[in-house]
Amino acid sequence: MISYSQQAMIAREGDLLTRERLCCGLSIFEVILNRIKSYLDDPVWTGPSPANGIIHVDECSEFHRLCSALQFVYCIPVTGTEYTIEELFGEGFIK
Repeated sequence: MISYSQQAMIAREGDLLTRERLCCGLSIFEVILNRIKSYLDDPVWTGPSPANGIIHVDECSEFHRLCSALQFVYCIPVTGTEYTIEELFGEGFIK
């Protein structure tokens, strides 16, 4: 069994290592967010400019419209069960 002093030393070393990584910019969270951002900067998500100069009426060529469509489908009630959408999937995606 590890003694309290050994646990404290391991915790201090882990904290120091984490702080050094964050100071050097080695945060995995930041790397993942930058990778996702680079994917979303791709022109496939924005599409061409609308013909009327304001908004696409008949086409879904922008990311926020795709996300809205997915959220709409996600919120359609399930038929034939007594469970709600929140009970099945939680509230994380809706909020």
